[in-house]
Amino acid sequence: MPQPTFYNLTKLKRAKIFNAGFLEFSSNNFYNASINRIVSDAEIPKGSFYQYFFDKDDFYWYIINRVLDEQITKYDKLLEGANGNFIKAEEHLFFHFAVLLENYKYRNLIRNVFDSSYFDVTNSLISSGGVDYDMIYGLVNEKRAKIVKKMTKEEFIIVFGMMRNILNNSIITLISKDLTTKDAIHFYQTQVNFLLKGII
Repeated sequence: MPQPTFYNLTKLKRAKIFNAGFLEFSSNNFYNASINRIVSDAEIPKGSFYQYFFDKDDFYWYIINRVLDEQITKYDKLLEGANGNFIKAEEHLFFHFAVLLENYKYRNLIRNVFDSSYFDVTNSLISSGGVDYDMIYGLVNEKRAKIVKKMTKEEFIIVFGMMRNILNNSIITLISKDLTTKDAIHFYQTQVNFLLKGII
């Protein structure tokens, strides 16, 4: 993660460094990405780069996590918008990813991430993504969302994990098979419907 010196930079300078990293990692996988190209595009000295980040790996995960976090850290708002229906919230999250990946810059970035760091990024997507299980479970109960049979918290965590697995698998399939957004959404919904038949 960035060093404190990075946050001392102006917002414009930080954005320029982020954009240079995004461009490099969407054009190349981790192993072929070049710090020299990044610092050239960002117009910073190479020495300064290492004052902001420990190494290429540190910068790489800063770029990836920022892209992923922008999509999934506002999950509480998705859940509120779905009136506590976490199945719908997960669906909206995937739809958002599918539309985002219509932009080939993002699609290439995520493809390169899966090629280089499959297990790490899988964990990032399957994890709660900065979302508190207690918050989700509490809101589901508070809204009394009639989506599935009443579950204990332990059962809920299992089902939520299954939903994240479906989201993860759908993103991988969307990218690897170069699906259209319509086909990707159909693929996602088919898996969810299959899961729901077993738990409703």
